[in-house]
Amino acid sequence: MRKNAARLGRRNGIRLAYVPEIQPDELLHSWLGRVAKTNCIPLLSPNSWGETLRSGSIIPDLPTDLLNLMNWLSDDSPYSSVQQLIDLGTMYPYHRSFLSPERHAEVQEKLLHGDCTGLKTLLGRVANGFGANPNLNYCTECVSEQIKTNGHSYWCRQHQMPGVKVCVKHHRPLQTLATPRAVGEFLYPPVEASWMCNSPSASVTQMQMRFARLNNELLSANLTPIDVPTRIRAYADEAKIKGYINRNGNVDKAALANALLHHYDNFSGLAFRERLLSSRSMPLAWVHAMFTRSAKSQHPICHLLMIGFLFTSVANFMEKVAGIRTSSTASYTPTVGDSLLTEMEELEQALLKDLSLSCREVAKRLQLSITTVVSRRRQLRLPISSRRKTVSIDDIERIKQSLSLGTPVAEVAVALSTSVSTVYRIRSEFADELERATEPNAKVQKDRDALRSLIGTNRELSINEIRSMNPALYARIYRNDREWMQEIMPRRKAYVSSDRANWALRDDKFCGILDKFVLEFLRNKNRGQLTYALMLNQLPEATVRNNLHKMPRLNILLQAYVESKPAYSRFRVRNAVNALRNSGSKFSKSAVQRTAGIKNWTPELDACLNRHLEIIL
Repeated sequence: MRKNAARLGRRNGIRLAYVPEIQPDELLHSWLGRVAKTNCIPLLSPNSWGETLRSGSIIPDLPTDLLNLMNWLSDDSPYSSVQQLIDLGTMYPYHRSFLSPERHAEVQEKLLHGDCTGLKTLLGRVANGFGANPNLNYCTECVSEQIKTNGHSYWCRQHQMPGVKVCVKHHRPLQTLATPRAVGEFLYPPVEASWMCNSPSASVTQMQMRFARLNNELLSANLTPIDVPTRIRAYADEAKIKGYINRNGNVDKAALANALLHHYDNFSGLAFRERLLSSRSMPLAWVHAMFTRSAKSQHPICHLLMIGFLFTSVANFMEKVAGIRTSSTASYTPTVGDSLLTEMEELEQALLKDLSLSCREVAKRLQLSITTVVSRRRQLRLPISSRRKTVSIDDIERIKQSLSLGTPVAEVAVALSTSVSTVYRIRSEFADELERATEPNAKVQKDRDALRSLIGTNRELSINEIRSMNPALYARIYRNDREWMQEIMPRRKAYVSSDRANWALRDDKFCGILDKFVLEFLRNKNRGQLTYALMLNQLPEATVRNNLHKMPRLNILLQAYVESKPAYSRFRVRNAVNALRNSGSKFSKSAVQRTAGIKNWTPELDACLNRHLEIIL
C-alpha cells in the first residue's frame, strides 16, 4: 500500500488521505469500496463523492462512465489506462469475445461515457434468461488467505462468473452474498468470521470443476471480439470433423445437441440447468440458434459449453479462429476494384483521424451521416467534441404542465416541437414533482366516475367482461390512470389447478420399466456406461423430468442405478480379464489395459486387476 503524503488534493470536497493498492484479479468495485472505507466515505452518492461520479455508475460487474472515473482518480488510479481498467477490473472480457464488433463498439461507448441504463439489455443478459444481476460470490479459503497475507479481503473476478459455483484454486463451493439494492451502494468483501457460511458445504463435482476452469480460462484470455461468420465457421468445421454432418453436407444440429447433452451428462450439477435444457418443443434450442440465428446474442455459458465439447479448451478454439482468419487472408486476391476500394478506405481513415475536422465536416465530405462518423471515430478511440443538449426553462415548464394533465408523451413532443426522448427524460427527472402535481382533471374524473358506475352495476362480472363492455374507457384509464384502476378493479379469483394424474400409479409403472431395462442392459457384456441421461431416454423424458418430485421411488431408483466412471472402469477390467482367459492369451497389465480400452490407469484399477487375477490363478 502507499500513502499520498505529498499530495492530499481535494476532489469535489473529498480528501483521499490513503489509497490502497489494487490486488491481483480484484474487481474495480472492490477496490473502490476499500478506498471508500479507508477514507471514511460510507456510500457512493452525489453527497459524498461529488457530482463527478454519477450514482449507479459503479455496479459490481460492469461499471460505467469509466473515462470520467479515470480523470477523477488521476494519479491515484491503479490502472495505466481506461482500457486496462476494463480488461482487469470488470467482467466485460467475459462477454466481449462473443459480441459482434458493432455491438462491442456500442457497449464500449456505454462503459466509457454512459450510465448503466440499458447496458445489460445491450449485452443480451436480460433477454437470454440466465440472470442480469448475479450475486457476489466468495471462497472462504481465499478470504482466509487474503486476510492472512494482506490484512483484508476483496472480491475476485474469477468468482463472479455466471454459473460458476466452485473455486478453481481450492476446489471448494463458493458462498453467495446478495448484491446491494440501494443504487450506488458498495458491498464490502467479507472480513469477519460471522460472514462465513457455517452450513455444510455441498460436494464439488468433476463437471463443476471443468466448467469453472473453462470460464476462468476465458476470463484470463482477455479476448477481442470475434466476428460472427468466423465464429460460426469455427463451430461448424469442428462439428463436421467430429462427424455431426447431414446428407447435404451441413451441420447435423439435432445430433450435435444430443451429443452435447450426453457429454455433459444432462447438465447435472450445473447452474441454469433448466434454462440450458429448454425449450420443451426443441430441447437445447440455443444450439440450433448458434448456427441459424447469428444475429441473436447467446450467453457466454452457451458458447463455453460448445467450446468445451468441440475444442476442449479456449486456447484450442482461438487457434482454430486464428487459422480461419489466416486462410481467409491468404486466399484473398486483390482486383482493380479492390484497389480502388482500398484507396477510398484510406481516404476515409485519413479524414476520420484528422481531428482538425469536425464530425459534421467529415460526414459532409464522405457523404455519411454524422452519427456514423461519430461511431467510427469512437471505434478508433479518437476524442470527440460534444455539446450538452439543453432545453430552456420555459420549455421544461410547458412539458411538465402537459404531462401533469395526462397528455401522452408522443402528443407532448409533437405539440411542443421537441423529441420524444427529451420528454421522457424530463418526466423521469421530475417524477416526484409530477406525481404530486398530477390531479385528476375534469376529463380524468369523468372517466373515473364512468368506470365506478360500470363496476357498481356489474359486480358479478370479471375484469375481462367489464373491459369488453367499454373497451375505449378501459384502455384510456389503463394508459393514463393505471394505479387508480388497479385499486378499484375486482380481484381475480385464485386458480386452483386440478392434478388428475395418478402419480403413485405412474411411479410404479415407470419403476417397472426402469427395472426391466437395467436388468437387460447389465446382462450385455459389450454394454456402455449406465448414465442418468441413458435411463431417462427409456422413459417419457419430459414427463419424468418435470414431475420427478411427484415420483419419489423412481427418483431414488434413478440415483441408485447411476453407474459412476470408476465403477464402469472396473466392469471393463473384469470383462477384459475374462476375454483374455477365454482366448488363452497371456495375462499382463498392459494386455488388460489394451483389451479394456482404458487410457488413464489408476491405482484403484490395479487393485481391481489383482483381485481378479487372484481368483483366476
